[in-house]
Amino acid sequence: MWMALGEMLAQMVGRLPEFDEDPVQELTKSADALLVRFKYENDRQCARTLILFRAISNLIRVALETSINACDAAVDEANTKLVGDAVLQDWAKGVMAETTDSFTKRCTREYPWIASQSEFRSNKALLIQEVKDRIDTCTSKHAVRLAEHLRQEVEMLMGGYRAEKRKLEMTALPADEAVLRRDHTAITQDVLDRFDSDEEAVADSAAYKDFRSQLDHSMGAEWDRLRKKNIELWKVYSDDATACALEMNRKYVKESCPQGWMCLFKLWPSSHAGRVKANLDECFETKSSVKMPISMRQAVFDSWYEKELGKEAAEVRQNLMVFLFTLTLPVVWISWLTTRSRKIL
Repeated sequence: MWMALGEMLAQMVGRLPEFDEDPVQELTKSADALLVRFKYENDRQCARTLILFRAISNLIRVALETSINACDAAVDEANTKLVGDAVLQDWAKGVMAETTDSFTKRCTREYPWIASQSEFRSNKALLIQEVKDRIDTCTSKHAVRLAEHLRQEVEMLMGGYRAEKRKLEMTALPADEAVLRRDHTAITQDVLDRFDSDEEAVADSAAYKDFRSQLDHSMGAEWDRLRKKNIELWKVYSDDATACALEMNRKYVKESCPQGWMCLFKLWPSSHAGRVKANLDECFETKSSVKMPISMRQAVFDSWYEKELGKEAAEVRQNLMVFLFTLTLPVVWISWLTTRSRKIL
């Protein structure tokens, strides 16, 4: 009975199918095959990625070298020119913009996503620094070359100016100072105009302004020497007049200062200078061998009075100090005695 029941239950449950190979082993083999396939695909994908990144690195490197070479070419060309500050600044901005834009376009033309990569950003920063260093070096060299060029230009113009000045000295001296100034101003203005015309391209540079100021100052110093030379020549031509004035001074002292230095001429500087000037003016009219322009008389007098009568003028000032001290001392002494007496009382 129980056996029959067991057979009946076995028929109800069913039988497992029969396998040619153990299912576990078959599943293990299938899993291993999948793993091998996945590993192969992964290795192949990694190889592709590595090749791509190497290609990208090479692309960035080539783009960097090309951009730097383009910058070097622009710098080499700039080193052959002299320009003003505005043009130089525009050039520097243009070189920086062109090189960085070229680098970006070369890198992102086929792979726009490269712009987001750290390698691209670091190389672009390196490019910017390299270009900036080259621009700074070029700018410094340009300043040196421009200064040397302007120095040579100033030397050349000063040589021409001195030649014209010598012609003026030989043909015009001695002359009325107003006329001499007019002729000299015409020469200096012509020199400055030539400098402005020759260096118009760099007129906005600090070096241009500095060297133009030096040129103007140098010609101003030459004018001072020319003016003094003109005065000295007039003084030489006026030897008769100055000798006459000295004689009139001695005569005036004998007549007006019989008591020695106690007279205005020997005591008061302005009185002394005024009387000497009046004597010289009179001698200019009567004794001078060359007719001197009235406008030159004061300058000739100042030079003559300072150089020829400087010692005498110093004695007059000394006499005045002695005189004032002599007057002041008794007043101070009396004031001191009065103050002392009041304290005693």
